[in-house]
Amino acid sequence: MVGFGVFAVVLCTYGWTASPVIGWLDSPEFVAASSSLGVAHSPGHPIPLLLGRLASLFPVGDVAFRVNLASAFAGALAAWAVYLAAAELLRQIAPKLSKVGHLGASSGAGLLFAACSAAWLQGIRAEVYALQAALLAGTVAALLRYHRLDDRRWLALAGLLAGLALANHHLMAGLLLIPAAVFVFARGKQLRPGKTAIGATLMLGLLGLTALLYLPIRSSTHPEVNWAAPHTADRFAWTVSAKAFQKSAKQEFATSRSTAARQATWTTIENASEVMFLAGMALLIVAFRRREHRAVVSLLAGVVVCAIAGRAMVGFDPAVPDHQAYLLPAIFALVLLGIAGMVILAQWLPVEASDRAKERVKLGIVLVPLLLVPVQLVRHDAGRSHSDGYASDELARWELEELPPRSLVLLSYFQTSFRVSALRAVFHSRPDIAVLDRGLTYPGARAAAKRKYPSLAGLLDAGIHVESPLPLPSLQAVARTRPVFVQLDPLRVKTPTQHLMPAGPLARFLAEPVPLGLRRAVEIEDMASRIALVRRMGTPSEGDAHNVMGAMLWNDFLRLLFYCQAGRKTAAQAALDAALAMVPNDEQLAEEARRCGLTINR
Repeated sequence: MVGFGVFAVVLCTYGWTASPVIGWLDSPEFVAASSSLGVAHSPGHPIPLLLGRLASLFPVGDVAFRVNLASAFAGALAAWAVYLAAAELLRQIAPKLSKVGHLGASSGAGLLFAACSAAWLQGIRAEVYALQAALLAGTVAALLRYHRLDDRRWLALAGLLAGLALANHHLMAGLLLIPAAVFVFARGKQLRPGKTAIGATLMLGLLGLTALLYLPIRSSTHPEVNWAAPHTADRFAWTVSAKAFQKSAKQEFATSRSTAARQATWTTIENASEVMFLAGMALLIVAFRRREHRAVVSLLAGVVVCAIAGRAMVGFDPAVPDHQAYLLPAIFALVLLGIAGMVILAQWLPVEASDRAKERVKLGIVLVPLLLVPVQLVRHDAGRSHSDGYASDELARWELEELPPRSLVLLSYFQTSFRVSALRAVFHSRPDIAVLDRGLTYPGARAAAKRKYPSLAGLLDAGIHVESPLPLPSLQAVARTRPVFVQLDPLRVKTPTQHLMPAGPLARFLAEPVPLGLRRAVEIEDMASRIALVRRMGTPSEGDAHNVMGAMLWNDFLRLLFYCQAGRKTAAQAALDAALAMVPNDEQLAEEARRCGLTINR
């Protein structure tokens, strides 16, 4: 009942503060794919899409809000799983702990994890990480119970949950399975699982992986969102292997991997709290002196190390919510270590059983994690509400709804593509407009686009890849029959600037070069359009402010590059000044200003 109470409290608080809109980053794509039962980006993420689709059937708010509530439900499950893992850990670390202390410490673990900013942000927006945290925390809880009871049914349950986690986000799951496998097979010879137990665990793991069969089944129906169209064997393999993201482990980053590791470690400690970190370190020292605690403590320490190391290998930026989400297993494992450390510390106190005052001191130490919950909420502002954030919807409508009828739109930025997809899938906006994404180069993209827009086959065959020049003759032919808009991109690929003129969030492509007089008029209108957008979105909510500034900065940066390439210095200076007003000391803007011969006015 106490565990259900933790679940209910977290579900209510996450739901109350959840985003009612399509959101930012990858969230619009998950809203669109869930509401239309589509296929999200690699590796497909079938389980959160099914959960989001189920949530979309409940008559509460609009579809976007319902899909976001699915993450609130998953986040509450994650907190419950951390509670269960803490309760099982305490049964092994401190079997003589009082019932009040046991329930208080376990509840503190679940609520402290739910209150951290990394977990909170995943629980109020459409994403895969809240569900992944629930599956991985459940795996750890099942392994801990298997260790105590030596009951292979719990090992099999851990296998099922791990299989589901692999089907959802295989990198995060794989990082946790490393210490989990060591934990299972490094036990004494007599305690190691037999062939039957291992076989049952593997079979249930494979059963969890069958969730991936959703991808070819739904893809074959050609839904609105059908990333990589994985209904053929080669595209299915390409999707589930996440080949599109494998280059991340090899590319160069703005910071070194050692710096990324330090930042990821500090972010983990901040989210779990420094108190839990210190208590966890004390537990590690004790555990390696007490053989009976060594296995479970090593499991949790291994989860922390593998999660941090894995994120550092592919780069880490503390300001990116998805990067912090990779650390959720490290955060809940550190919280569990801290809980156990607090209990060990309380047991060390020289307290006589008859001394009630000292017993209360001991209980107070055990309940410190519960007391840390409001401190963490205030410290990280994790509990701020996103229920009043509508800027993403307004931006999406600015990008789509004011276009002329039958427009063709060539997008090049994934966030814009996701927002437009969500607007079309959830609100059925502008079905007359053809949208092609120049950045999605997965296998089968061209065939899927031809099937959807057969009249554009010639343009697609000519190639619209974002890293290649626009196919000018084919695009001119299309522009003579319908309005064409192109999203500017930051790549320094030769762009036919003489045919492009900014038009709000996009650039209008004309079949003939733009006359000089028209270009001057449009540049003035372009700045007016930006001012109108700022007024349209109004004062962003606290949850929206950072993303709104990022979207505006990105738009100004693209306009700056375009105007510089087109040799329009006055317009480029205006774009630069608008961007510098938001980030006065940005080095990249300063570099572009020098490249273009502009003045930096701060």
